[in-house]
Amino acid sequence: MSGAPGQELIGKPSDEFRDLEKIRRQSLAESSQGAFLIIAVWVLGFGLLLALGVKEMGLSILVMLGVAGATGWIHKHWHQNAGGHYQNIYKRQVVPALVRSLQPGMTFISDRGIEEHTFISANLYWWGIPGLRPSIDRYMSEDLSIGYVGRTRLRVADVHAEHEKGDKGDSYGTLFRGVFIEADFHKDFRTELYVMPENYLKSASMVFSSELGERMDLENPDFEKAFVVFGQDSVEARYILTPDMQERLLLLKKVLGNDLRIAFKDSNVYIATSINKDMFDPQLSRPANCPEQIKELTQQLAACFHVVEILDLNTRIWSKQ
Repeated sequence: MSGAPGQELIGKPSDEFRDLEKIRRQSLAESSQGAFLIIAVWVLGFGLLLALGVKEMGLSILVMLGVAGATGWIHKHWHQNAGGHYQNIYKRQVVPALVRSLQPGMTFISDRGIEEHTFISANLYWWGIPGLRPSIDRYMSEDLSIGYVGRTRLRVADVHAEHEKGDKGDSYGTLFRGVFIEADFHKDFRTELYVMPENYLKSASMVFSSELGERMDLENPDFEKAFVVFGQDSVEARYILTPDMQERLLLLKKVLGNDLRIAFKDSNVYIATSINKDMFDPQLSRPANCPEQIKELTQQLAACFHVVEILDLNTRIWSKQ
């Protein structure tokens, strides 16, 4: 393929994009209708409250509850579903082609993700100790890219992990929302090693830290300012976190963002970075073949796949061939 990856899709007036644009416009119209209905419900509710006045407090409360319930139902089943239908079709038709243009050895599957037990076992976020940390009560992962970049097995997916708030279990708080990456590391090792953001100790108790192992100091002052390291074996920690690898992790932080957490475990590397949105969902307000949107999606995918090059994972060490 000539030109930049994904370039052949930008602005292309293909039959697929024409069909997608029809779906987008229909979904946008349905979403707008949902928004209009929500406004109408609130106007009607406000009018009823004015008519009832303060004397009918019981009825006024029922009206407010009815308005809130109707708003939630319309948002979920009308306004939200309209955009979701278009996004699902877009991700099945457009994103797989972008992935192939970047890495022919990778495949994109929009309705698959990374398993909950894999995410939990990476130990990058804390849950499950009653009274100290919340458990995962709702887990969702989708938009899986899976395959090989060179010699390195790689999986990338969106993950959203939540916990119940309060005793009723009718609302949820976010534990983690972002991109989770699993890659085959280029060295074999026995123990576990965790590289956390430098503010980790400010937000986590020493109970949590001790479960990760002992805190380890390294020689790179820039690395020490950016990260805090925990592990069980100081010799193996330095075998993994060589001076070169420390520089590579600093570069990775610039590419993926400040809230970067890395686990070296079972001869794999696990990487989590927080993003407060679904990374690969197209915007309903943009045309289906919008050049800026396709470029952004391509850059986001490229950043995830670039992990292999940044960490030099295709350079196999001794027994890891």
